[in-house]
This record gives sequence, C-alpha cells and structure tokens, in this order.
Amino acid sequence: ETFFLSLDAGYDEVGGDEIHKFLLAVDNKTGRKAFRLMFTPVRVVCQNTLMAGLKAATVTSVLEHRQGVQEQVALRVDAMKRIQAGMAETMAAFRQMAQTAIGDTVAADIIAVAYPLPPKPKAVQFVEDVLDDMQFKTYLVSIDKAGQSKETWEYFIKRQQGFREAATGLYNRFNDESKLARTAWGAYNAVVETEDYRNGHGESADADALFGGRAKAKVAAFNAAMEYVH
Repeated sequence: ETFFLSLDAGYDEVGGDEIHKFLLAVDNKTGRKAFRLMFTPVRVVCQNTLMAGLKAATVTSVLEHRQGVQEQVALRVDAMKRIQAGMAETMAAFRQMAQTAIGDTVAADIIAVAYPLPPKPKAVQFVEDVLDDMQFKTYLVSIDKAGQSKETWEYFIKRQQGFREAATGLYNRFNDESKLARTAWGAYNAVVETEDYRNGHGESADADALFGGRAKAKVAAFNAAMEYVH
C-alpha cells in the first residue's frame, strides 16, 4: 500500500557537525493519502534523523494520473523548487541554532516542550476539591473513577519525566563532546537522539520517528529552539 524511496542529497555541515541529506518520497497507493516528498537530514556522528519543524521542508501533492504530460512536468518542477527551498531554509535554521548560546534553564525549557506533562484529569481534581474543601467522602463511584484516572495520569507523568531526564543526560553528554556545547542545536539534538534510540516496538518505532509521536516531539523541540533563536 505504501511506497518509500530514499534519495541521497549529499552532505552539508552545521558548525563542523557533518549532516547527510536525504529526500524521502512516500506514496500511498490506496488513493486515500497524498504523495509526500520530505527533507530528512541525518546527523552523521550519531545517525540521528533530524525532522525539521519547517513546513517548507515537506512537499505534499496529489498526483492525478489523468493529467496531461505538461501538467505533470509543471507539478514536479514546482515540487522540486519547493523542496530545494525547504532544504535551504532547514539548513539555515540548524546553523542559527548552532550559533545561539543557551543556559541550562533554556535547555530544560526546550526539552519540556518536547515532553509536556499531561493535565490533571477532571475526575481527580473533583475528588481532591471535595475532600480538601468539604471532607465529604460519600462519592464512592467518583472516587473509584478518580483513582483509576489518577493511576493512568501518574503513569504518563512518570513516563514524560523519564524522557526529560534521558534528553537532559544526552544534552549534558553533547556539551562534553561537542564544540557546539550549550547551544540550541545541542538541546534540539538531545531530543532527537532520545526519540531515535529510546525503547520502542520494532519497526513501528522507526516509522514513528518519521511520521508519528516521536516525529512530533522532534518538531516541538525544533520549534521551541527556534523561538529562542529569534
């Protein structure tokens, strides 16, 4: 159903960090999804797949086989122009990150954006308000529901905090090993490395790093880092 094609787009560098550039073509043959052409650079030193938050780095088009040759050619030329612009913008953004010095607090903020803590469930808050304000303990059904919600909520709190700790550890290692230490580039890469190499479920983890929740965490870190750049 889904066809993937990886195209080698050569090498580049960010402050001395070697970046291997790829274009990833993804086409779904069911007719329910559009063709996508994505810029997927990889940081060579640790083989991290750097998913940029720039919309210009991804081209999505619907290829109509009913179109004539001229329309098809025009569509492809436009797609390549857009993807080339996206590649240039992404590499420029990476270099800006590498030139932006940050403190530990900002690094923690970037990592926290990538791993937000879930809000407290309403059922849990309700029971806490009742017990705190009224000492009223007769809502057994609500309390039972809140207990289940609280257990799930606390699990995801612990999970996100674990990801934050892992990314912070990788950021500290980056600072020890790279001449680009204590930059927005380092904080962003700490999240990317966490997402690429944390435990997952086989092949689905690889897809998730490009299209799923792992990719969303990378994009969130990219956008947060660029806020400090600007």
